[in-house]
Amino acid sequence: MLRRIFVFIYEVLATIVGAAVPAAVAEVFRKKFRASEEAQPPTPAFERNDKGHIIISVCIGDREIKRIEAARLRVDCDARSCLNNEDYQMEHRRVVGRVYRVALVPVSSVWCEDRTLSNLQMLGARSGCQKRSHAWLIPSICLSISGKMMSEMGYGRIISPSPITISDRYRGNLAVVLGCSSSGRLRGYPADIKWPADTAVAFPV
Repeated sequence: MLRRIFVFIYEVLATIVGAAVPAAVAEVFRKKFRASEEAQPPTPAFERNDKGHIIISVCIGDREIKRIEAARLRVDCDARSCLNNEDYQMEHRRVVGRVYRVALVPVSSVWCEDRTLSNLQMLGARSGCQKRSHAWLIPSICLSISGKMMSEMGYGRIISPSPITISDRYRGNLAVVLGCSSSGRLRGYPADIKWPADTAVAFPV
């Protein structure tokens, strides 16, 4: 689109200065940019709901750490602590084997200063999804979509705003949010940060 606008402006300027640029030169210029535009790969088509949110399907599996490492995804220390958390494991065992349809709701609709965890937790209800997100969705999302797909969606990370309390020898008890990044990494993010605009929140639909 930008290239077409540039070509249009170029031709208008040429007309204003008395058609100083020969028509043949303008045609070569136009063909060059048209060929460049056609060579670009098309934007991938993802399933979306009536609000425009991308919809994906995930199957909740067991032995998450082993499956993630077998897929050569990196797991940071805080994320590993989340997966080993007793409360997390109890919730996760209840849903193993189930398939969920998940909406990826962008946080960009929230003013940057208001992108706190408590505000993100309310996005589900406002977006026509289930009111609560679940941390156990995230490992399966990491295994279902690649970092490249996430980048094509326009997201740098996908999170669940359901914090997990982990215990660290040096830092004490921490509230951590489980998420997967477009770099192919399962991460434990600090729960008290202001989330960047390229973040999506996973909500069951």
